[in-house]
Amino acid sequence: MEASEGLASGMANNVRAVVTALEQAGLEFIPENGGGAGIRFSRRANDTHEEH
Repeated sequence: MEASEGLASGMANNVRAVVTALEQAGLEFIPENGGGAGIRFSRRANDTHEEH
């Protein structure tokens, strides 16, 4: 998959397994916005703390 130019290629079930694992780890895929597509944490560290 890493050697693919553009979108990841490979067996669809393997690509989906990687995407699912990253999403379950708290990452989200973001579209290209002038700086290129990427991933980021879906929640900021501060969002996980309860207010006191």
